[in-house]
Amino acid sequence: HVAGARVTRAGRRAKYLLFELDSGATLMLHLGMSGSLRVLPAGTPRKLHDHLDLELDSGDVLRFNDPRRFGSLH
Repeated sequence: HVAGARVTRAGRRAKYLLFELDSGATLMLHLGMSGSLRVLPAGTPRKLHDHLDLELDSGDVLRFNDPRRFGSLH
């Protein structure tokens, strides 16, 4: 369960971005061939290929966009 969890550490292993959560779980994100992460103001309208928003303490969101759908989140 990710809702309400806080990221305590961010890093990478090979081609995976790792987000360790205070719940003990780890999110593994692979950007695929054309995926990107962007920091945007909260309330920015989502585009067609935006798949995930992580809310930041600043009120902004970290948004995952992947037009070719080769990326993955585990």
